[in-house]
Amino acid sequence: MKPDDLVHQTRDWMIASLDGIDSGGKNIVEIKCPSNEDHRFAEINKRVPEKYYPQLQHQIEVCGVDRAYYFSYFNEDETVLLEIGRNDAYIKDMLEKEEKFYECLKNFIEPELTHKDFVCKDGMEWNSVANEWFEVCDLLEKNKDLIKREEDLRKVLIQMSNGQNCVGSGVRTLKVVRKGNVDYGKIEALKGIDLEPYRKSPSEYYKVSKIA
Repeated sequence: MKPDDLVHQTRDWMIASLDGIDSGGKNIVEIKCPSNEDHRFAEINKRVPEKYYPQLQHQIEVCGVDRAYYFSYFNEDETVLLEIGRNDAYIKDMLEKEEKFYECLKNFIEPELTHKDFVCKDGMEWNSVANEWFEVCDLLEKNKDLIKREEDLRKVLIQMSNGQNCVGSGVRTLKVVRKGNVDYGKIEALKGIDLEPYRKSPSEYYKVSKIA
């Protein structure tokens, strides 16, 4: 087994950096020196930790092979070797997502957020502020004087988010980064001019909303 970098036969954007592949190109290996938790998981369950599975299926697809080997090295006396078969259904779904993500990269489009992009908040302080914010929002239409209080609570929730996307007690905070405006005053002629060098620094703001 020797390390190598391979490119997919039909998708030139799909690359696999292999820890090892045999001379015939039929067997590949991914070597990890993982945490005790991940090593014991593989040892006891005879399965690859979930976070490594996509990498192995990606490598299998790029190399056009039927299997890959996962080698977990904890120390000289403790190793685990697992054979991972090709999962065509998983690969089909993976390719759709990878192609979508690649298009985002090419066109500088921010991909859609998933639940993993949010930090779960469940502390007493967050819950207290979130619950009061809910109550204030429900009363806003009946009492316009509460608008200021709602704004104050919104600011507290944003401050407690510490620059992260957060969710808890039915409230979600989402940081939105907005591109800076183009300073057209600096442009002598627009035709054929790349406007990006004239773009101002991006700005960001938060959206605080109820979760359906």
